[in-house]
Amino acid sequence: MRERKRLLGQLIASALFASFLWGIGGWGGSQAQASGLDANAPESCREGSICRKGGGGSGEVPTPLEIYNQKVELADGERYILIGNVVLAEEGRDRWKAYFEIDFAEHPWLATEKRKKSPFYPLEGPISYWKQFRGLRIKMPCEARGIILQREGREPEYAIQLRPTRQGVIVTLGSAR
Repeated sequence: MRERKRLLGQLIASALFASFLWGIGGWGGSQAQASGLDANAPESCREGSICRKGGGGSGEVPTPLEIYNQKVELADGERYILIGNVVLAEEGRDRWKAYFEIDFAEHPWLATEKRKKSPFYPLEGPISYWKQFRGLRIKMPCEARGIILQREGREPEYAIQLRPTRQGVIVTLGSAR
């Protein structure tokens, strides 16, 4: 089942990447101009850009050439280098959980409406490990993993958990913002 979920996540990520590439292809500016780019678009969305006026940012599948600042969620099985804060939260009597609070100033592409309401990703590993980073801003090479969270009194939900990679080193950037 876990392998099946991983393969499904990779298939979805590949399809999104392919649709993104198909949207810009090798045409560059001519494709953007042919699609009717808005003349009132921000400067960053003109002259060969792939962005266009529209909605989005609510967690739906991103569609190239339909929105200005595309926003996405991390993909299961993919690796990232993320910047944010480590937060420890008590989840019951003497039960603590570590979370990574994403820095949207560094990663605006992750600022979907849903993620802005809850900018926290659960962190894999013992709480004793994460205590050393409590209240600190860090740069962390990690792998996103899809998991099912079962919280007391709530329905199970799908979430992305972050696992530090063995190849990278977590760098402390100072106090949390």
